[in-house]
Amino acid sequence: MKYVLISKYRNSIMGVAAIIIVIMHYFVELYPHLLPSAVETIIKRGNIGTDVFLFVSGMGLFFSMSKNNRPKDFYLKRIKRVILPTLFISLPYWLILGMVINGDSFGMFLLNWTGISLWTHGIRVVWYVSLIVVLYFFYPLIYNLQKKNTYMLLAVMAVVYSAIVVLFVCFPSYYNKIEIAVTRIPIFLIGSMFGEAVFGYAEKKRTINIIVSLYMLIMLVMMLIGIVFQSKAHDLSVMLYRIGSGGAAVLLCLIIPAVLERFKLEKINNLLAKVGAISLELYLIHVFIKNTISKMEWGNNSGAAVKLMIIAIAVTLAFILSFAVSYLEHGVMNKKQRSVQSN
Repeated sequence: MKYVLISKYRNSIMGVAAIIIVIMHYFVELYPHLLPSAVETIIKRGNIGTDVFLFVSGMGLFFSMSKNNRPKDFYLKRIKRVILPTLFISLPYWLILGMVINGDSFGMFLLNWTGISLWTHGIRVVWYVSLIVVLYFFYPLIYNLQKKNTYMLLAVMAVVYSAIVVLFVCFPSYYNKIEIAVTRIPIFLIGSMFGEAVFGYAEKKRTINIIVSLYMLIMLVMMLIGIVFQSKAHDLSVMLYRIGSGGAAVLLCLIIPAVLERFKLEKINNLLAKVGAISLELYLIHVFIKNTISKMEWGNNSGAAVKLMIIAIAVTLAFILSFAVSYLEHGVMNKKQRSVQSN
């Protein structure tokens, strides 16, 4: 397992994850049955892209904390890079579609805008951000536990798995609201553990390699069980699939850099890296555009050609806006940095 490749191609991996999520959202959720059933069945697994994001995020956070483990600096960095851009991008959507069109109250608007509504009402529009904000909040504690003893993360994972089972059995209604998020916590923890193999002590690489490899294999089996038995025990199979998707995410994170490195796909790598650099903006904007199209029922009664045209316009617009917002964000941040340096 070449650890350095995953670090080297980190943005490209995130670019692939972002692209497969966009494809899944538009061709499966917005306009289902637009593609042949066999193709749609494959594209439906695009939600694994979020597991890839979480794995890579866990790895990146370990590296970030290893360079500077002051919680204050860590939180400020996350606020600037994730929370503020999310609030900025989300504001028009929740104001217009939420308050004006749906007639949400101001309190509900605040819950949606801040992402808290996932945990209170099961609103999944940007569930991924709602989850990572919570994970960011607890990460300094997770990092310190990991630094004391790598196996502490396995204990934390055991607690998470136990909590998922308890919620599933004892509080099914609340579990159904948040299952899309809580079942993804283990892959984030595995990502942090993997980060220690990439950026940490060399003597731990072999042990972590074994743990991550076993995790990947077990989770892949679990995901397959979830797929096979979906019609017989739907809720249980969905839980197994969600948790097991982490195995597929690890596998993708190993395959993508290996392919890019082996075949020297520099142009493709550069393109994927650019997409990866705007993955947060693209994730948010394309979801908001998709939901707006769905809410307004544009193209629902149209033929395949019209639906494909709508998807093409929506995806193009999402990419343009994402690059524009990212450029604006970096411009503001660089301006502030130059102002601080000049003072």
